[in-house]
Amino acid sequence: MFLKIQSVLLFILFSFLSYGQESKKIIIPEGTIVVVRSIADISSKTAREGDLLDFVTAEEIMIDGVVVIKENSRVTANVEDAEHAKSLGKQGSLTIKFSNVKSVKGQNIPLRAVRGSTEGKSTIGSTVALSVVLSPLFLLKKGKEIKIPAGKQMEAYVSRDTEVIF
Repeated sequence: MFLKIQSVLLFILFSFLSYGQESKKIIIPEGTIVVVRSIADISSKTAREGDLLDFVTAEEIMIDGVVVIKENSRVTANVEDAEHAKSLGKQGSLTIKFSNVKSVKGQNIPLRAVRGSTEGKSTIGSTVALSVVLSPLFLLKKGKEIKIPAGKQMEAYVSRDTEVIF
């Protein structure tokens, strides 16, 4: 009987002690690099807009000595745009959108594919002009498809400061 009373009192004591403790909050800063790895081959020849893609984190992410994202965590990604290779040597193109990854506590961490804003310049005009002068057979040449092999690592970035509660 005395043992039961002692157990109940210890339970109540520990309940009160843990009740007042605050949860630890860690901020994952915007721009934090998340190295991701493709699970399957991806090609501009077979990819279609909206296709879900298989990626996982290639390494764990630590903030202030605490693991906030485990290695091999599933990364949500999809094909945003895909174009097959075409004639005149025009290469295929593939745009991947990384959406999020789960923290060790199951919270969604939003991701993006680029660190900041980027602007690309088209070089097809200069390529066509140069190639036609060098070889009229260029008009028959087909461009190459974009291929991302399974296991390929690339960087995604946390898209905004995100609080993880432990």
